[in-house]
Amino acid sequence: EYKHLIGEILHCLKNDGRLIFSGCGATGRLSILLEAMWRNSCKQFPAAEQYASQTASIMTGGDYALVRSVEFFEDFASFGRRQVQELAICEKDLFIAITEGGETSSVLGSVLEAADRGAKVFLLFNNPADLLAEKLERCREVINDPRVTVLDLHCGPMALAGSTRMQATTSEQLVAGAALESALHQ
Repeated sequence: EYKHLIGEILHCLKNDGRLIFSGCGATGRLSILLEAMWRNSCKQFPAAEQYASQTASIMTGGDYALVRSVEFFEDFASFGRRQVQELAICEKDLFIAITEGGETSSVLGSVLEAADRGAKVFLLFNNPADLLAEKLERCREVINDPRVTVLDLHCGPMALAGSTRMQATTSEQLVAGAALESALHQ
């Protein structure tokens, strides 16, 4: 799945598509960070500078959620779908959705809308995919969707004290960031 992600990043960029990141809360901030990292990295390499503007990000709750929590927006798949519609995501785009536990309704809604619009879609999360699909209908719908490539980054119980969400987001940043860096060097 990781190699497939790198290949799709390259394909997207070469075909004038956009890399679009989506998340909520900590993963929404990560989505914005990945967009900024991509733009800054491209500017450091003359051969890649043309790709710097081919990116966007979605954070549930929008810009306001960066500075203040927007309660309950994450509970509605329709809100995620609307954000995808507002960006006019299409079949040329690559959509990378990131959710700490794999169950955030707004992010799952954005995944389904991006897939419905023909974008290539990846979903990164840190819980066992089989357990999510077994227990939660909204997760099962997305995880079993053949249009979605799942990167299940579950690594077992968190080993460090502190925020599980922060630890999960760190592993997601590592994987997504490394894929972007690999594509940039290629």
